[in-house]
Amino acid sequence: GSCQLIKDYRPYYIKKAWYRLQHLYIRHKLSPQLKFLGKHPFIVKPWHIEIFGGPVSIGDNITLLGCSDKKTRLTVWSEKKDINGITIGDHVLISPGVRISAPGSGSVLPTAYPLQTPACWQAMSILPIRTGTVFMTGPCHLKRPVT
Repeated sequence: GSCQLIKDYRPYYIKKAWYRLQHLYIRHKLSPQLKFLGKHPFIVKPWHIEIFGGPVSIGDNITLLGCSDKKTRLTVWSEKKDINGITIGDHVLISPGVRISAPGSGSVLPTAYPLQTPACWQAMSILPIRTGTVFMTGPCHLKRPVT
């Protein structure tokens, strides 16, 4: 069989109101918890995204998806005040159910392939992050491979 997309039958004004509601929530509830939120974020159901601790920085053109039964969680815990926290680079997709936890600092950059440090071996080796938990036990940088 052929693959067909499901048609969205909502009137345009309803769809536009839905996106405005999400944008309002992002601006007033989610963004104040972040150290930085880049340009053009596409965040779906932001009320299902939980941020604990900080600092957490998110780059440009991020796609961050929330879901009621699979919360997306970004967590930083440390007694130190001057830490880098979690840095998510530009053009990254994070799907529902992903948990990124770091005791001090860690980075998630776009289209990551090999893990660069031994502390990262528990983390996922390929982005976009689709599901699962990333625990960073030390500085962890997921980077594009050098070609």
